[in-house]
Amino acid sequence: MIKEFPIKLIENTLDFICSSLSEADLENFLLNLKENSRFKEISNASRFSSILCDSHPFIEMVISLKGENYLKVEEEFIRFKPFQFYIINRKLPHQLFWKKKKNESQMLWISFVQEKIRFGLSTYKGNNYTKTWGKDLDAPGNYLVEKILFEIDQKAYLYKKAIISYSNTLFFSISRNLDFIKKNNKNLGLKLTKEVEEYIKTHLNAHPSIFELSQITKTNKTYLCKTFKEMTGISITEYIRKEKIKQATRLLITTNDTVASISEKLGYYDQFHFCKAFKTVMKISPLQFRKALPNEQLEKLNKK
Repeated sequence: MIKEFPIKLIENTLDFICSSLSEADLENFLLNLKENSRFKEISNASRFSSILCDSHPFIEMVISLKGENYLKVEEEFIRFKPFQFYIINRKLPHQLFWKKKKNESQMLWISFVQEKIRFGLSTYKGNNYTKTWGKDLDAPGNYLVEKILFEIDQKAYLYKKAIISYSNTLFFSISRNLDFIKKNNKNLGLKLTKEVEEYIKTHLNAHPSIFELSQITKTNKTYLCKTFKEMTGISITEYIRKEKIKQATRLLITTNDTVASISEKLGYYDQFHFCKAFKTVMKISPLQFRKALPNEQLEKLNKK
């Protein structure tokens, strides 16, 4: 399974850019218009790492999320700071550079492929980088990004106002579609969590591992753990322990089983580990819990 894509981060970034765009500040965000952010070369090139030069038959937009990066487009270097973006036209060769010894930086790559919008979140640090892919969106991005490029090229009367209008429409369309994905992800998360909970409740005599649960639900272990905690507020391990202790209290109340017997029924390694887990959750030992039961309840247990 693909690592979970940080939808909220993308939404917040696009919302911030939309709320900040103005004719006076447009060049500080859209680097296609900012001439003084371009260089023919970068100093001390040995201090930088880079990815291979690339080009695509589709338009790309790259947005800086964190840190400082340099994008080489054809023969020019463009310096990025957070929330600045640049539109790379079709078939233009481009290459990203980042400083090896700086803290990690992040760039969001948005590809406009026919009637789909594709996301890639890249994290750069040292000599390495990782990329997380998001789900494709069915949204009319090509038309809007082409209109932005046209206005950049022509610089006709009121072109800045036109670019802001097209950019806001584009970013709103992306955010709107991301919101639908987020709601769908929540529904999937609830379904996944319920499946895990049901499995745990029917296997309290064992101790299912995270690996086992990920195999049963056909999900990545990291994604499973993160989703479960987001949906329930506790980890899977903590949930298993609480459900086992909940069942232990039922057995202590409704049966005269010994502590050792209950420990074995709930799949604990030994009585010591069971008592330790019980006390962690209930703040008292199993025997103290049973002794604290009302006299009528204790009499019923003694007659069994």
